[in-house]
Amino acid sequence: MRRSTYNTTGKKALVRFLSAKTDRQFTVEELFTALAAEDICVGKSSLYRLLERLCAEGVVRKFKHEQTDASLFQYIGSDAECDHHLHLKCSECGKLVHLHCDMSAELVEHIFQDHGFSIDRKRSVLYGICRECEKKA
Repeated sequence: MRRSTYNTTGKKALVRFLSAKTDRQFTVEELFTALAAEDICVGKSSLYRLLERLCAEGVVRKFKHEQTDASLFQYIGSDAECDHHLHLKCSECGKLVHLHCDMSAELVEHIFQDHGFSIDRKRSVLYGICRECEKKA
């Protein structure tokens, strides 16, 4: 059996769950709790293996939490360009936005040309407050 086509019930349920929440990042603990709340039974060790496999397949992206260094996972699906753009993260609700915008590419180029600094887009996250949280404030 080829690894890239390995589909279990747990993997399908995890992908279905994550793909419905594309603007969120989850720790393994948060995923374990959320899946259990939806009566999806996936053990923690299986969850770790599934997430690593989905990361290797390019379906899920792994981030590091900025304060705790915990691993966070987010569904990116077919967004093959995820490594090539900047990301915005709301400090209030935790939403992560993939910044598909020509202006972000111009900003990265400006920083390199004028300041001699090359941005690692795989690890680039700009923090602020999203429009929805701003409206609540």
